[in-house]
Amino acid sequence: MVVLRISRDTKVTEPDWRRGRLYREEADHLVRLLNSVRFDGFRVSENHNRGLFGSGVHYGDPLLSTEDATEFLMRIVCDDLAEAAEERWLADCVTSFLGIERSVWLEEEVGRNLRNQSPGRRDWFSFTLSLILKRRPMDLSADGPATQPGLSTGPERRTNSERYTRFVRFIRTFHSDQALASEVIALRVEAENRERGEFFAQRRRSFLAMEERGDLAKAKVDTRLRALDFFEEYPAEVDAYFAMLESVSELSAVLAIHVFTRWVNEKLETSGLGFRLALDRLTSSYRLIPRELHSKYDPSNSIELRLVTPDSTLSACFIAYMTRPGILERVEKWIEAMDLIDQLACAHVLNLFRRCRVCRRWMFILHSRRAYCSGKCRYKLWAGTPGGRQRGRKASAAYRRRFREATRKDKVRVTRRRGQ
Repeated sequence: MVVLRISRDTKVTEPDWRRGRLYREEADHLVRLLNSVRFDGFRVSENHNRGLFGSGVHYGDPLLSTEDATEFLMRIVCDDLAEAAEERWLADCVTSFLGIERSVWLEEEVGRNLRNQSPGRRDWFSFTLSLILKRRPMDLSADGPATQPGLSTGPERRTNSERYTRFVRFIRTFHSDQALASEVIALRVEAENRERGEFFAQRRRSFLAMEERGDLAKAKVDTRLRALDFFEEYPAEVDAYFAMLESVSELSAVLAIHVFTRWVNEKLETSGLGFRLALDRLTSSYRLIPRELHSKYDPSNSIELRLVTPDSTLSACFIAYMTRPGILERVEKWIEAMDLIDQLACAHVLNLFRRCRVCRRWMFILHSRRAYCSGKCRYKLWAGTPGGRQRGRKASAAYRRRFREATRKDKVRVTRRRGQ
């Protein structure tokens, strides 16, 4: 079981443009290596608005946070696993890390995540959240850690099962009614650091007074009263749910790093190479070490929250991108890229790498306004805007007008003489 002991801000700090200029040569070399990879396996999603339960990451977007980098990383890994039909491998990896039992719902959840069969595009955050919400070992008591219903006996076992049943009922109702969920979230924020009984009574009087004065429509008041009753019925479940939401973003990044490390090392082992990839505890960047020392240097259960920083997640993204098309046929370039990624991660300039919004090629930016790799891509995107289309229509009309005038001047005129 992973215990999150450290609270941190997962947002990447403002890029240091001046430091980026110092590493321009190494960055340009890494860009050339990244762009030399022929990789057509990406399923680019046009819906790139991030939500709590929905859309995936757009592969052309900047990796501005650990959450975005995690989505990008796991999309690469999961695409590779989906092609190889490795649902069992991912299920074993998740169960060994989270300390949960292998079950039917876990395999179904892994399969949906790999094949994207659920409504909308599933992302890694939603996948991790579903694992946390559906795991059996859950005790919603305010004092004490989670207990496993299967290990308790007698009345205690019955109590834990009832708590789990209540939580499942709460989750189903909460997720099935969007309006109810929105009002419960607002009430939960208002009830922070307030006595619950007094808060419920005060809000109920306030809603009824608003309905009498005509400040709110009756349907809106009914929804708020229903949310208040729901919150009053499930106070412990609401608190437990929001506590999970606070930790799931960090846990999703730690779990993604664990899955990535096992994924890339198994590829190295399959290729017969004599080194492995390990996350350095001092620099939070990846190092290549001999195979014989890997078990001592980085045991399989040593991935901790303090190692998973924005730089470590970003470096994992670039390593996964280089690894996916294969390692064995280009070992020298792969090792060279690993060394460059390690240098740039230690210099904290990995967040200056972006993908062009038009052609998806990698680039190293030294200014926040740059979003395109060349003037050609910038013009191509501008030409699709309303202003670009209007200017294109004017240019096309001017060209046709010039063409007609030139054709009229060059036209041969034949006149017949009288009498002929």
